[in-house]
Amino acid sequence: MTTDPSTHQLRLLLALAEELHFGRAAKREFISQPAFSRQIRALEEHLGVAVVERSTRRVELTPGREGAAALGTGGGGRRRRAAGCRRG
Repeated sequence: MTTDPSTHQLRLLLALAEELHFGRAAKREFISQPAFSRQIRALEEHLGVAVVERSTRRVELTPGREGAAALGTGGGGRRRRAAGCRRG
């Protein structure tokens, strides 16, 4: 039995960190939103920590997870890079 999270779960977490929206992240990864949510919940249970804070209106990475997500995306998500391009 493995004690590491699956690469699939980590890929889903990365998509969620970039989108900050369960529905959009699930769509991007070609998975249903309920299945996506179950995978993130399973990852959190496996790690023993919440990786996102959920509300009915928004999703936020918990403190300390933002840096890890940035490392996985080369310093920032696509949305942040695209937002920077639109401004300048």
